[in-house]
Amino acid sequence: MRPLLLALALTACHGPFVTGTDPVDPGDTTEPQDTGPFDTGSPAPVCGPEDLIYEVYAENHAGRRCTVCGTGELTIVGAARNPCDAPIEVQTSTSCLVGDILVAETNQVTFVRQGLCYQASSVHTVPALGELRESGTYRGVNEGTVTLQASFHAMEKPLVQAEVTMVAPDWN
Repeated sequence: MRPLLLALALTACHGPFVTGTDPVDPGDTTEPQDTGPFDTGSPAPVCGPEDLIYEVYAENHAGRRCTVCGTGELTIVGAARNPCDAPIEVQTSTSCLVGDILVAETNQVTFVRQGLCYQASSVHTVPALGELRESGTYRGVNEGTVTLQASFHAMEKPLVQAEVTMVAPDWN
């Protein structure tokens, strides 16, 4: 018998050849259930709202995150970041996930975004490996350390803080 006919005959009698991978799902462990005739490891973890990372941070004029930022205009971002390979839904009691975003300096608080949310149970979807964010512009001119704060309407994470150092640009 020729090789091609022999392979077809064996396939017809015994099904497809298997060479150590799952013919149904070669990745196997990327599914919520580890399925198929050959196990390749543990099932992929199932993510939920408790896996979201809530953060507040500053972006400079070029749109890059900064912890030491030049004085002048900054974008302050409140974000829920999803480290998982699947979207995560989170429920809130308001129409917004991110509420107020503010900057606290010595003896001064500046709201860079006031959450204009209405009372309504809402479901927010944070994309896989992405973030759901709200932002506002801060026009700080003073040097020194400022505290960023963002409130989140998810039940478990009401307030997140971070610090940013504002420095005058070095024109030399």
